[in-house]
Amino acid sequence: MIEYELFHLDADNRTSKNYLNILHQNFIEIGQSGQLFTKADLAEKDLDGNDYVILDFHEHQLSDKSFLCMYTLWNKTGYTQSRRCSIWVYEDERWQLLFHQGTSVNEENFKNTTNHL
Repeated sequence: MIEYELFHLDADNRTSKNYLNILHQNFIEIGQSGQLFTKADLAEKDLDGNDYVILDFHEHQLSDKSFLCMYTLWNKTGYTQSRRCSIWVYEDERWQLLFHQGTSVNEENFKNTTNHL
C-alpha cells in the first residue's frame, strides 16, 4: 500500500492534480488544522509541491478490500512532521483513498529522519 501513499504525496502529482484520480468519490480528509476536505474541495485547491518522506510505515488489513495505513510524514521542505493515517478501499477494480487524516507533531517529538523511504 505504500506505493499508493507515495503517489498521493508526490510533488508532481500534487501540483498537477493527478492525485485526484486515486481519491474515492466519498473521500474525506481531516487536515492538520482540523478542517474537513472532500474530493471536490481538493479539486478546487492548489496543493503544495513540498518534498515529503514517509517514516515508520505500517499497514493493517481491515478486510479483503480495505487497508489502514499509518505513518509519520516528514516534510523536508518545511521541516515539519505529522502523523498520518489513511483508509484505502478496493472498488471499481482499483485501490482508492477513502479517508485521510494528518496530525501535527511538536518538534520535540520528531522521529529520527536518518532511516526513511
